[in-house]
Amino acid sequence: TFLGCVLVSGVLHGSLAIPLFVLAVGLGAGFFYALYSIFGRYALRRYEPETVTCYTFAFAVAAMLPLGDVPTLLTLMGENTTSWLWALGIAFFCSVLPYFLYTLGLKYMETGKAAIMATIEPFVGAAIGIFIFQEPYDLMKLAGMALILSSVVILNKKKKQPGVQCQRVEK
Repeated sequence: TFLGCVLVSGVLHGSLAIPLFVLAVGLGAGFFYALYSIFGRYALRRYEPETVTCYTFAFAVAAMLPLGDVPTLLTLMGENTTSWLWALGIAFFCSVLPYFLYTLGLKYMETGKAAIMATIEPFVGAAIGIFIFQEPYDLMKLAGMALILSSVVILNKKKKQPGVQCQRVEK
């Protein structure tokens, strides 16, 4: 899964220069996403997925407000009322709904499996880029997509129960 994500991202192509701040933010995002998976599982023992998701977004908005230019954003949004519909649609379909479904999944499967299942996201993103937006692709990206899809399929393959064997009955 990890190698598939690396190949799909294109991080191995050409020269890559990542500023230290950007690297820190990226690693921090991954770290806090992992914490969400771990602590979300514990929270689900006591609360419903809707409640966990609501608190997650309440704290996320509170943490992000100081980083944004809210007055300018409100001014721009006020100039075009359809912007509010687009913003709400994007917020719901690209943030709230995926996090809610992931949290719901944490309730029914172990954290490690849920995290690997979530790696289908780069596969879907790459596929949409290739088929809808005609993004260029190469063998590395296709191999990465195959690795991601393979890991999800292997994860979902039913395991044989130990000690249960089929026997041929002869007449």
